[in-house]
Amino acid sequence: AEKIIDAAFDSLFVINERGIIEMVNATSTTVFGWTTEEFIGQNISMIMPSDHAENHNSYLERYMKTRFKKMIGKEREVEAR
Repeated sequence: AEKIIDAAFDSLFVINERGIIEMVNATSTTVFGWTTEEFIGQNISMIMPSDHAENHNSYLERYMKTRFKKMIGKEREVEAR
């Protein structure tokens, strides 16, 4: 799976249930200008505009409690920082 993710043309991130980045592909490092090491262990909100970043952890918490997928698993395009 790691090789498939790394070969993607789009920026891809794998996060855990707390929003911590566990895997990032090469495209993401090019697009955002940070190294893999700078991404790993950070909250995914680091790449989000402040209005999304401020609420993202609560979205994840709600999903973990209810298992209701409001946005999880859906493709969406948002502007990054």
